[in-house]
Amino acid sequence: MAAVKLESLNIGSGSSLCGKRLKQKRKQEGYNKKEGVFYATAVVDVVSKPGSKNFISSRYVAYRKAMLQAKGKIVAFLETEIASKASSLIGNVPTPEQKSHTKILSPKKRMADADSSIRGISSRFIHLVNLKLKKELKNEGYDPEAKDETKRKNALKAAKKIVQTDRFKETLNAVAKSMLKGVFSKYSFENVPQNETATICVTAYFSPKSQQLADAMAARDFSRAPLSNKRKRPIIKQVPDPTEPNGLKRLLTSFGISIHVDENSDYNLVSYAQSGLSDTNNSTSRAKALGIATLRAKAQIRRFVNESVKLKEKSTTAENADDLTDNLRKVKFEESYYKALDEESPAFPINGLTSIHEWGVKHPITKQGIIGAVVVWNASSAEGAIQQKEIMNRKIDDTGGVNSLKKINRPRSTIESTDRKVRGTGGKSYQGGKTESDDDF
Repeated sequence: MAAVKLESLNIGSGSSLCGKRLKQKRKQEGYNKKEGVFYATAVVDVVSKPGSKNFISSRYVAYRKAMLQAKGKIVAFLETEIASKASSLIGNVPTPEQKSHTKILSPKKRMADADSSIRGISSRFIHLVNLKLKKELKNEGYDPEAKDETKRKNALKAAKKIVQTDRFKETLNAVAKSMLKGVFSKYSFENVPQNETATICVTAYFSPKSQQLADAMAARDFSRAPLSNKRKRPIIKQVPDPTEPNGLKRLLTSFGISIHVDENSDYNLVSYAQSGLSDTNNSTSRAKALGIATLRAKAQIRRFVNESVKLKEKSTTAENADDLTDNLRKVKFEESYYKALDEESPAFPINGLTSIHEWGVKHPITKQGIIGAVVVWNASSAEGAIQQKEIMNRKIDDTGGVNSLKKINRPRSTIESTDRKVRGTGGKSYQGGKTESDDDF
């Protein structure tokens, strides 16, 4: 009897081009303990059919939705890690006998150790969660600080159950959301199968350093911006070159923000944005599309900063876990969240933004025109812009200030439609994507 051959179905984000890329790099979705970073992948259908009037703009909408979904997954990963560390601190009060035989860590040291095991999660937030957990335990009749070891073990068992309850998960969700600053797109891919729905996939990346960079920008204090211990090529040589066919293909499917290390060990925000072009032969249409793409690229960097500002505002005013939960309850990773950030982003002007590429191409399947822009920011270029304004006796009303300038001693950066008939894919398929640099960020 002949062996039956099973046909595999592509299920879940792990089978997407982004998921496969992640596996190739030997990384996993969720928390990667060795590097202390989080990855999350999401794939979203492009609503408009290839060739339709709205197809080009729908690709960007799909990217945004994918990033929101990926952020939601990172929040879930963070919740699990926070719950684990907060509950692990329960029942660690030693008996007098143990004190005489074992080196006992102070509560402060235990908290620091718990914090270091999840890099980037503030010990303050772990402490807030831990205090709430102890309060819940005492309300249920458990004593996590009892001298009797059996009672402490019972408290630990109860703690592991409490963190799984809906009321406590709301607290964990609030803490996780308050930490979610500096998330960016590590990989993104477009897939246009033959006569099928196109998809956009994204692998989001979150690390303590990206969080630190977002916080430094939000505080307008560039002395806080991290420096790498590596030196890479100049950013202009790392970003895809639109004069090269392969570079243009990568730009076509590059969305959102990436982070790269340059030759001065600076971390750079690189923002990729696009706009549809209704008439490829009309110079006015090209100029308009380029203007939209450039504004989108700059807005993405402002949103990156604004998100850090808003989350910091909500978390720093919280005196306990309940306050934090109340403050973060309305923060939901959906399109309305992006819209609110976009509306407030112009209030956060940013020095040092530099356009390094402007490009145009026809989509390989639909032949629709696309105009793109690439904008870069780093702390050194921002510092240089501030110093130049001081020299010209201009008022400095945005990034930095006297205190931050005194503290900075960083290397300077060298970065100075009318409706058309839906054509479908015509029996053709297309795949392409943005692959981030492999810096350990």
